[in-house]
Amino acid sequence: MLRDIVFKKLEDYEVDTEYSVVVKELKEGEKPSIVSDSMFKTMLFNQNRIKYACKLISYFVDIPYEELLKNLKFVKNELDKEHLDDSNQRSDFVAFIHGTYINIEMNNNSNLNYMERNYQYVDKLYGSKIKIGSSKNPNYMPVLQINFNNFALKGIDKIFDIYAMRNDEGILMNDKKIIVQIYLPNLRKKCYNEGVEKLDEREKFILTMVESSIEKATKIAKGFDLMEEYLNESEKVITDINFGESYDKELALKDLGRQEGEAKGKEEKQLEIAKNLLSLGTVSIEDISKTTGLDIDTLKNLK
Repeated sequence: MLRDIVFKKLEDYEVDTEYSVVVKELKEGEKPSIVSDSMFKTMLFNQNRIKYACKLISYFVDIPYEELLKNLKFVKNELDKEHLDDSNQRSDFVAFIHGTYINIEMNNNSNLNYMERNYQYVDKLYGSKIKIGSSKNPNYMPVLQINFNNFALKGIDKIFDIYAMRNDEGILMNDKKIIVQIYLPNLRKKCYNEGVEKLDEREKFILTMVESSIEKATKIAKGFDLMEEYLNESEKVITDINFGESYDKELALKDLGRQEGEAKGKEEKQLEIAKNLLSLGTVSIEDISKTTGLDIDTLKNLK
């Protein structure tokens, strides 16, 4: 849009899902991965297990883990509406500490357009609460958003990438809206290619939560008490009937979405075939309907 300026955008990159985690029915020797919505809420957005969220956040902020453990507060994750008839928007995780919102999102959908939803969450949290003061000089709440992306981008090998609003000289407009992108497939790829010993503590902690294989996760967590505690709890949670029902529902919804996606893909393919046949002008609509399975009215509308 701006004259003489061309921006390189994330949307310009091709998505790579080779090392992505698949949320699937668990087999013997497997635990739920944190990329599962049910597991994410059970292990992170959970007051009884707040230590795991605090440890994760401590890797990205200059607040010690012990202080986070004492002062981090979970807040409602239903974002404020702008209009009365707006549908509710619910983020995955929102907490508050020392005047700053911490928002954590798990992104399983590799359609990069969905990232705009995350940006909207940052803006809504940033403007949702204003400290008491002059209306001419409002003091907005800072927001740190951490995005777990269950996909990678070809051409970007980073595991962690930090974004903020800055100019072409790197000067920040302000430091109140910071977004951290974590590309989980790049982390799994690093572990696969270079070995566990090449991972730092932060990478090991995240990968312990991400990996479904208990054997792999055990090797990653070895010697780190909090990681081993997480691993033990993640194995036990499978036996919880409430978690089981939630996880089964999640699998059912994913399967339904996959079936609908396949059906839509098949329909789009048939529409393309129909368009090509119609363009020939030598095949009757009735014959095209028999070939593609599309009804006559749909074919007439394609003309």
